[in-house]
Amino acid sequence: MADNRRMNLLILMGDQHRWDALGCAAEGLEPWQRTWLMDGPGGRPLVRTPHLDRLAATGARFPQAVANLPVCVPSRHSFITGMYPHQLGILTNAHYWPFDPPVPTLGTRLKEAGYATAAVGKMHWKSRQAPDEHVPDKRGFDFRAGRGGNTDGPLDVSLAADPQTGEQRRRADAVARFGVGGESREGYVGDVSPEPAAELPETWLAAQAVDYLHRHHDQGSEKPFCLLVSLDRPHPPNVIPADYDGTYDPAEVPLPPRVPDGFHEDDPHVSRQIRQRGWGEMDERELRLSVSRYLTNVTYVDDCLGRVLDTLDELGYAENTLVVLLSDHGELLGERGGAHTKYSLYDGAVRVPLIVRWPGLRAGLVSPAAVELVDLMPTWLEAAGVPLPPILPGRSLRPLLEGQGPESLGWRGATLAEQYTPATEQPDAPRGQWTIRERRYKLIHRAGARSALYDLQEDPNEFRNLIEEPALAPVRERLYAALAQGVIARAERFPAGWEGAVTIARAPGAAPQR
Repeated sequence: MADNRRMNLLILMGDQHRWDALGCAAEGLEPWQRTWLMDGPGGRPLVRTPHLDRLAATGARFPQAVANLPVCVPSRHSFITGMYPHQLGILTNAHYWPFDPPVPTLGTRLKEAGYATAAVGKMHWKSRQAPDEHVPDKRGFDFRAGRGGNTDGPLDVSLAADPQTGEQRRRADAVARFGVGGESREGYVGDVSPEPAAELPETWLAAQAVDYLHRHHDQGSEKPFCLLVSLDRPHPPNVIPADYDGTYDPAEVPLPPRVPDGFHEDDPHVSRQIRQRGWGEMDERELRLSVSRYLTNVTYVDDCLGRVLDTLDELGYAENTLVVLLSDHGELLGERGGAHTKYSLYDGAVRVPLIVRWPGLRAGLVSPAAVELVDLMPTWLEAAGVPLPPILPGRSLRPLLEGQGPESLGWRGATLAEQYTPATEQPDAPRGQWTIRERRYKLIHRAGARSALYDLQEDPNEFRNLIEEPALAPVRERLYAALAQGVIARAERFPAGWEGAVTIARAPGAAPQR
């Protein structure tokens, strides 16, 4: 059995999972904090996630949690190291470490501390355009299982390696129909797979995680384990399992609020993507299909992760295992006049579901704390009995999990996140955005475009940009000062010094970024 002095760690992930796409998402919130996706029967979200709801009921949920950069590769590098993307130099999906990481990952830290380490599913260590020989190791995880492909590094077990699974055909068909990444208009409308859930990758990945837990238990290992389970869904394309068709009636799903008359999208990247990808041309039928199929895949993910949680209980591990549920970022899902995907600092993209169950601590807690994903590494290391390196910018969540209020702890009053997207006038030039988000007010500073200030209590949909509002000048200046101080403090504490270890993947023939 595991060493009782140190907890096991189980980390559960979906990809592009909105913070409010949980059955329990509305619990503990004030009316103004509820979103359109919570407008379901009986005042609850329509989506059904019984397994994750049960996890929240036995642990704590953080509805204000944010990803520090809501894009796959930067977000995953950030929380797996506990450092901000600007500290790492991993700022877009094209940035990555081709060889040895310059800073330890969670797998590396725990392996050195005597843990058995495993990661099942999507890691997204690099771009599809990166050379196959890059990322030649498993980033500190003893065991790796995944769907295959060149983005995740070496695998011990690969779904694509077995021609009987049809994984290579499935991926090729998805790219042909929906484009790379699946975030086209057609990808968001989605389809019904000809295959049932039992034959799809998420079910296979959950089975790999279950098998790992059984192997660890049957071996009677004295080592505690760290198991990361990362699924691709509900990331588009919104293709649902055949036997899940009809889970949600498109006619009954809530729809994003319409933009008000005179609305102007101040984020040039979001505006451009709505036009170029055809999202703004989706009619109501397509949008209803998109929302219903997205929620269906959330329920499918819940069922898959539920099998892992059930196994944890069956094997007697639950009482000594810290369990965390998170996502790498959210999904706009048709908001702002048709915006989908992430690549922005609006709440639908930057906020993430975060549930933490630390055995013996407060159950059923809904914390209002301003939590960031960089807070997970200190939490994991504390549970593992590993000393916290002083360079980590986050804080362990344990005091919050014990029920202490954020004010009494001197917890941060606002979260910090960043984003890097092309500018309209120079499509190949990355441009930065930074946001500081309090419970009520939120500032987005954009380099090269109009910045924004939102009153989230009066305008939770972020439709009315108050950046020039005279009455809010004190709020604007206070948030700008806090943003500057926060960025400066983080840069001084751990400046980016890893440029030599970072590579940018480019398509063949692409011009270098300026």
